[in-house]
Amino acid sequence: MALIKSVILFLDAFHLWTAVTPPAGAARPQERVQSKGWERPIGQYLAYIGSYNKSLYAIICTLESIVLFAVHTDFLPRRISSMLCLSDAENCSNIRITPAFVLGSTLLITGGQLRLACYRTMGRFFTFELSMRSDHALCTSFPYSIIRHPSYTGLCACMVGEAILLCCNGSWLRECGWLGTRPVMAYFITLVLLMIATIITTTKRTKVEDKMLKERFGAEWETWAKRTPYSLIPYIY
Repeated sequence: MALIKSVILFLDAFHLWTAVTPPAGAARPQERVQSKGWERPIGQYLAYIGSYNKSLYAIICTLESIVLFAVHTDFLPRRISSMLCLSDAENCSNIRITPAFVLGSTLLITGGQLRLACYRTMGRFFTFELSMRSDHALCTSFPYSIIRHPSYTGLCACMVGEAILLCCNGSWLRECGWLGTRPVMAYFITLVLLMIATIITTTKRTKVEDKMLKERFGAEWETWAKRTPYSLIPYIY
């Protein structure tokens, strides 16, 4: 169990890291579209807060894996688990795979894979800033053949998955008492607020991007929009 959960935790951390790391260089100033209102927080989150969040989450996954190996194997001294547990050290044995953990990991890994697919399809045209390159091309192949803004769907799935993983039963933070501390609770509340703001912002930003692309590509965009009518969730929105 320790090995299986540790592998999944590694995949979780990897996909979150990938989801909030720019795949290409930043757009040049003349290519950027001035953000305003709700569009601004997205770029700020991914560029600044996202870099801290992915590092902190990777550390949390690493520490949870260390506790798992200390409790369930002979690779590490068992006393390490006591050092990394605020509550009774016996609670370390409660760190396990639960249905909530499976749900959170599924959302995070699926969201990360969706972001990776967007990076591959768009290549250098994918930037975290709202921009339009001089030789910009309209990408309509998978995953853009399913929904028009799959990268935002993937990002939101990653953030929801991360929030579930941090607070669910069987997680290191919950079982070992860390979730009740002020610093960790502040981190979790900040994450939830960012998640809500990102979901709202991405929903609004899809309309801005659709308008930009329609103005740039005209009939080509309209044909694609008719063929791919949903922005974020197939058959829903």
